[in-house]
Amino acid sequence: MPKDLSASLMIAAYLAVVVLFGWFTRKRAGKSEEDYLAAGRSIGALTGGFAFASTYSSASAFMGSLGAIAILGFSFAAWVNVFVIGMMVFMAHLIAPHLRRTGLLTIPDFYSHRYGNTFRVISAAITTIIMWVYLVAQVKAMGLIVSDVLGIDYGIGIWVALAFIIYVVLGGMYATILTSALQEVMMLATAFLVAGAIFLKMGWGGSVVAASAAAPYLFSVSGKPGTVFGWSFGLIVLLGSLAMPHLTMRVYSSADEGVARRTVALGAILTAALYAVMFAVPAAVIALGIKLVDPDLALMNLAGRLLPAPLIGFVAASILAAAMSTTDAQLMTAGSAIVHDIYSKAVRRGSAIPLERAVLLNRIVMLLLGLAAILVAMNPPGLIVLIMGLAMAIAAGSLLVPLLGGIWWKRANEPGGVAAALAGLATVLALHPMVLGGALGVRLPSPHLAGLYGVAASALLYILVSLATRPPSEDEVRLFEKMHGRA
Repeated sequence: MPKDLSASLMIAAYLAVVVLFGWFTRKRAGKSEEDYLAAGRSIGALTGGFAFASTYSSASAFMGSLGAIAILGFSFAAWVNVFVIGMMVFMAHLIAPHLRRTGLLTIPDFYSHRYGNTFRVISAAITTIIMWVYLVAQVKAMGLIVSDVLGIDYGIGIWVALAFIIYVVLGGMYATILTSALQEVMMLATAFLVAGAIFLKMGWGGSVVAASAAAPYLFSVSGKPGTVFGWSFGLIVLLGSLAMPHLTMRVYSSADEGVARRTVALGAILTAALYAVMFAVPAAVIALGIKLVDPDLALMNLAGRLLPAPLIGFVAASILAAAMSTTDAQLMTAGSAIVHDIYSKAVRRGSAIPLERAVLLNRIVMLLLGLAAILVAMNPPGLIVLIMGLAMAIAAGSLLVPLLGGIWWKRANEPGGVAAALAGLATVLALHPMVLGGALGVRLPSPHLAGLYGVAASALLYILVSLATRPPSEDEVRLFEKMHGRA
């Protein structure tokens, strides 16, 4: 039996709503590949901004980061928050309007036009890896929440993720963006609800004083893991997010480049508000003496202490919304990378796929990716925030330099892009303790430095190889000029 019927009904109602979104948008999404993958390029700044903020926040906002702050300290969060807002400012001005101006469908589309088909396949394969690693973290969050609320085994609760996967498979980008906007509203409502409950219980000042006395590391400058861990994680979040395909892909659904810029700007404001309010949670958890068996459940443990059952259900549904707001974008991005960029453009060498077959293939691939993530998340490798950090490191090390260089350096070419992506990816995989670093005996002051070393290796090879080989082709130059409004 569920631990609380009203909370269970709240989750069930949310699941029903998102599946209905997918059902009612399935026909609109099936009109064309552009409709399915980019929502017909019809999304305005308000809806897009809420959806962008929701997509970025993910389960980390309500689970990974809050649990990490409670056990590591606020210095970790301070670095992350500063760099996250900086990332969105950079994206709004350096990336979003220029990508939207190309009129392409996917990020590997951009890489193909800028660097050639070889890089399209490489970037699509890396994109799939990144999205799948990130997806495992979101699926783990869903399993934890459902098992906590319903009082069932985690291995059973994790299968609720299948309901979310189905709505994305049905509705494509239309369902993804519309539900993401709704999910951001739910997340903001939960943030202010929990913050208000903390204030009524002990006052914000009271929770800070009590938490400081109970855990001196909480507000120290270095925190428990040290300063290097904090700034390296914040920096890899900034660099990795700039290159995250599921975020940059959202740009293509904007009505035009001006809308794309305003979309990201609104996303930055909403994300800053959410993070600022939710930072009250770790202090309250420690001040109330709540024992965290699983740090990723810090918010749910606090809600159970402060809120009545129906509101606990709303908090749980909002955490599911946070996880799903990212999961849907990741599934869309990975699915399009495999079907549109690898199968259609590389394997079939650009020969047209009938519309119904293309949409069906996208749906099958996304379903299989989702099922694979569920199976791996049965035994997840560590805290949600650390899984997210690995995905960010891979994105930064392999794709950031070719993305920014492709937009801003005219001399960049295909050999340079290929060398940069492969060198950065190899560096991250070799050094990161969650991949090969541990087996190779690599000892870094912070695991996130692997991503920063990857960026450095990528940038070095990018410049040297581009300068040592042929100039960019006429087509590559033409795309560069188009991004800057000169063609």
